[in-house]
Amino acid sequence: MNASRRLFIVVGSAVIAIACFGDPKIPREAVIGEYGAGEPYGLHELKLYEDGNYAYRFTSKTDAEFTWSGRWDFDTQGTRNVVILRAFSSKIEGAPPEKRDWRFVVEEDSGLYRFLIQDPRFQTSHPPSFERPVK
Repeated sequence: MNASRRLFIVVGSAVIAIACFGDPKIPREAVIGEYGAGEPYGLHELKLYEDGNYAYRFTSKTDAEFTWSGRWDFDTQGTRNVVILRAFSSKIEGAPPEKRDWRFVVEEDSGLYRFLIQDPRFQTSHPPSFERPVK
């Protein structure tokens, strides 16, 4: 068997494994903590508390502040790790204006936990991701 065929089999097997099993499971207690996301208009801060509550704060470049709080859930039943902010409202640029449940895919990457917004209703192609170091 030549080298390129072996490489094809190894890469193909890895792709199939990821597609079948999804991201590695991250435990709920690992995502509890403080996250930040910056964008040209200001700073977003999100705190997930162990008791299932969250607190969100946006501080604009002009120091105007917007806060919101509510309940959060964690779902690992599918192939992805997902944080769900219940009845969430934010000041993220391009976000839908109504309060609703927001789903963030949680990934561990380069020593960071990242919450990726994956919602087709966003009016910007690059919404910010909330990040914090893995502890």
